[in-house]
Amino acid sequence: MITVQTNGPYPNRIQLLLGDWVGPLVRPTSPPEAFDPSVDLEVYVDGLPVPVSAWFFDRINNRYLLFTDRPINLRGVIQVIHHMPDPPFQYGVAIG
Repeated sequence: MITVQTNGPYPNRIQLLLGDWVGPLVRPTSPPEAFDPSVDLEVYVDGLPVPVSAWFFDRINNRYLLFTDRPINLRGVIQVIHHMPDPPFQYGVAIG
């Protein structure tokens, strides 16, 4: 299961933990396209949209690190919405 987590020392970072999925995620098109959290996700903090200004896939910890321009309320309600493409994203697939 994919989960989302914040971390107090980083007030402008949200972690997208992939769990059993092995990233990075890819869109199964021809050629395959990489998952782009700044485009493929909608992030809300306390009901307000927060754009993802930068992101990084951390292979060692199998997670995406999402960065915002400003600090966010780490104790607030954080929602991350992903609209599943058709066909859905895949994992464990290398992009040439």
